[in-house]
Amino acid sequence: MKSPKLIFLLLTTFPVFFSCYIYCQYYVEAIIPVGSYPIALARNTINNKIYCANWGSNTITVINANNNQIITTIRSGSQPRALVYNNINNKIYCANQQSNDVSIINGATNEVLNTISVGSRPTALAYNSVSNKIYCANASSNNVSVIDGINDNLITNVLVGYFPSTLVYNPTNNKIYCANMDNECVTKKCTI
Repeated sequence: MKSPKLIFLLLTTFPVFFSCYIYCQYYVEAIIPVGSYPIALARNTINNKIYCANWGSNTITVINANNNQIITTIRSGSQPRALVYNNINNKIYCANQQSNDVSIINGATNEVLNTISVGSRPTALAYNSVSNKIYCANASSNNVSVIDGINDNLITNVLVGYFPSTLVYNPTNNKIYCANMDNECVTKKCTI
């Protein structure tokens, strides 16, 4: 039979050990200075880079995730707002809110390859890995632009609800869902 003293010791030290286990395993490893108003992140899974869209400075900071060092800073369009990574062609897509376009960045060289005009005030991106398409929610034109990930051109614009603000791709049914802020609904669109 255990002594009451031993039981008391276990009961009082276990919560301290348990709390330290929960809280001590999380900490800030590095603080990386980037541009003004960082607003979006994307991860390049091929070469372990992090891309940070800096809304206020019209740039994208590229970070080496192996050592948390800045690799380079890329000029984007005006007010970069959202990022998405395409692992099929190793490209990063950046929705530029003020210039109404999407910048396409080479994930190997970090160079802007092309810029595609989309709707008014693009605010969100989603990537369909099955059909290799990029979807861009355009808040002020109430539509979603569909971009072909193979040759990076605009396929079409799909009308959705008012002020589309967020997109998500569901690989189970191969559909894109769009949250429309001004009419409080979610639009489900079949993949185009």
